Amino acid sequence: MFVFDHVEARVRARAPGRLVLTIRNPTALEAAVSVLGESDAEAARPLAPGALLAARVVTVPPGGAVDVDFDAPAAAAR
Repeated sequence: MFVFDHVEARVRARAPGRLVLTIRNPTALEAAVSVLGESDAEAARPLAPGALLAARVVTVPPGGAVDVDFDAPAAAAR
């Protein structure tokens, strides 16, 4: 997991086929966070042009937190 800027992220839950991240915004301003998840196989290849433009955007309120669900390949949900 890589986190940029002033937000914080942690794995909240991990189970076969499911991964839940909690993204926290400790700042006084609302954060629009682009979230991109990929499997090991996808991570082995360079991102396609514009991949981040197609990423899910999650709004995290000032001082708040949001849970983000991912469908995870079974091998990644250890």
